[in-house]
Amino acid sequence: MNFVRLLTLLSGASSVPLTQEIWNTVTEGKTLFVKFYAPWCGHCKALKPAWDQLRAEYMDSESAMVAEVDCDAEEDLCEDVDQFPTLRWGDVSALEDYDGELDFDSLRTFAAKHLHPKCSPVRLDLCDDEHKALIDSLLPLSAEELDAKITEYEVQLEEVHKKFDEDEQRLQDEFDRIEAEKAEQLRAIRDPGLRLVRSVKALKLKEEL
Repeated sequence: MNFVRLLTLLSGASSVPLTQEIWNTVTEGKTLFVKFYAPWCGHCKALKPAWDQLRAEYMDSESAMVAEVDCDAEEDLCEDVDQFPTLRWGDVSALEDYDGELDFDSLRTFAAKHLHPKCSPVRLDLCDDEHKALIDSLLPLSAEELDAKITEYEVQLEEVHKKFDEDEQRLQDEFDRIEAEKAEQLRAIRDPGLRLVRSVKALKLKEEL
């Protein structure tokens, strides 16, 4: 890429959509908060004012980047994006889905809590001895061996999700049972008891007129 063009792109990287051409260069060593959007998407248009405001706050940050990707123009960067807008955050090599609220205050609170530098192979200065040792043990591995490690962690994540999904379902079932019992007892009090008392009172008031 032409050097002058690269400098121009880098200087505006926080204010223009990211492209495949500059992705690796501008995101290296930064914690990201990225909006994947489509120009025709109504929800994306609704999010734009809050997102632009958040991007402006991080425009000059050396460690964090709030950015966006136009998925109509950058299909390769959006190959695993299946709905718009999709927000992701974290290290460029391991972005996680954001599933919080989309108003500015919620986005800003989340960014303040999470958009800070983290230990990584390119930020060893932020790693403690334990994590440095882990990185050292991973660096010699082949791509296939690293894929196997990733699969191990993903299986663990899935097991945790499954366990808590089952716990949540049990709680939901218990909540539904309690709500049904509550509704039944309220109905028993209201009808015929309370309803008849009110009817008799209304009749007496009518007779007194």
